[in-house]
Amino acid sequence: MKTKNYLLLFLILSIVGCEKESVTPNNFLKADINGNTFIVYQDTQLNNDTVPNTFSFSFGQSTTNNTDTCLFISGCLNRQNLHLSFPKPTGHTTYTIYRESVVIGQPSAYYSIVPEYAEETSLETFYTQNLLNVESYEGQPIGEIVIDQFDTKSRIIEGHFSFSAYGYKVSSTDTFVSTNNVIGVTNGEFYFKWNESLNL
Repeated sequence: MKTKNYLLLFLILSIVGCEKESVTPNNFLKADINGNTFIVYQDTQLNNDTVPNTFSFSFGQSTTNNTDTCLFISGCLNRQNLHLSFPKPTGHTTYTIYRESVVIGQPSAYYSIVPEYAEETSLETFYTQNLLNVESYEGQPIGEIVIDQFDTKSRIIEGHFSFSAYGYKVSSTDTFVSTNNVIGVTNGEFYFKWNESLNL
């Protein structure tokens, strides 16, 4: 009788243990861009890669001056490229994205289509930055990046975001020209677990 009880207890504990065991998510970046879902995984086997030679996925840090450090996460798949940058957090943090002409050390983002041919120059890129330094746009809040978890011991960062970005093309004189187009980036999410070589 005792043996049956021990076996039953072992079975119950095993089931509970399996239920508590969580699956580690894959590194990813995703968002709805004007209502169309864009998702890219660092693991290429998880992607629906239909356009050769446009995939990339990166996470890292950049030092903007002697004291400020920004983090970035960027993904490109099927000619679509999405990039986020934000100051290094210390934990759960909400950053407001402002439409500013100088974004060094500030949260910012952009979305672009990767050229299909090297000579393509008329492609539109959408920035949160006030590239033409239009005074009436300066300082407008246009989105946010929320860091839900930043754990340097486990080397994990995850968050969500949304923003509006504004279209520009490069003219024949290599200057930016506004297209007056706007995209809405909503339901954005990211997760990244970095390896020991990146010391944050």
